[in-house]
Amino acid sequence: MLKITVEDHDRLGLETPMLAMGIFEGEDIDGAIRRIDQALGGVISRLKATGEITGKKETVTVLHTGALVGGKAPIKAERVAIVGRGKREDLTLETVRTVGAVAANKARELRLRSFALTPFGMASGGYTPRQVGQALAEGIHLALYRYDRFKSERDGEEPPEIESVLIPQSDQPTIPGLREGVASGERLWRMPLWPEYREQIKAPLGDFKNIGGQPAGSITAAWFLANFVGDVPWAHLDIAGTAWTEGGWAVMPPYLQKDVGTGVGVRLLTHFANAWAA
Repeated sequence: MLKITVEDHDRLGLETPMLAMGIFEGEDIDGAIRRIDQALGGVISRLKATGEITGKKETVTVLHTGALVGGKAPIKAERVAIVGRGKREDLTLETVRTVGAVAANKARELRLRSFALTPFGMASGGYTPRQVGQALAEGIHLALYRYDRFKSERDGEEPPEIESVLIPQSDQPTIPGLREGVASGERLWRMPLWPEYREQIKAPLGDFKNIGGQPAGSITAAWFLANFVGDVPWAHLDIAGTAWTEGGWAVMPPYLQKDVGTGVGVRLLTHFANAWAA
């Protein structure tokens, strides 16, 4: 099972097959990525000046550190992947999710078993560490999800499964929030279980029916279950709308495949069971 961790690490000294970092379109490089650029002899700046690295959304350029600066370089990562975030003014949590997916897909393409990905969106987008951690985890998990156990025909040799992803963060106060966000990588929204909705499942024959029509279907389904649980704590996870991707979608984000099950809820319930058993 894929493991995502958040640790206090310096980017330069991090030993990893690939360190993925993002840049915004149309902006100068700064901060941590400037330190990486200096360690690589300014190659990122030069490629940016020539237009090979643009920062445009979903673009990625992989630099092999050994070939650039040799084995005695201050940077320990075998590769540095520069992932485009798009324009800063367009930054949303979907941007964060997409960068996580692009980095994960590139690592899988390179047949790596692990990689590191730097977080962003807290200072530049005003999002909480928990929101950023969750969005990164969602993009990584969904991009790497595969279920082809019963697939009879395969497209060549399958790449190895990525086993671990490290999110290095030197800003210590944000680490607990990032860790909380990546714990399951799935979002929930609590729906109102107001008594008015129960009227929709009343039946002319019998006490109630198992469907209340299209309006508020998630809520009426929960009301149906409520008739059987008594005083036991419970939750209804309505996953029908997110269980499958639709091939007819006009735009398919890089963390989803066409016409496949998404596995929604599996990570959440696994995390819940592990936490309950601990």
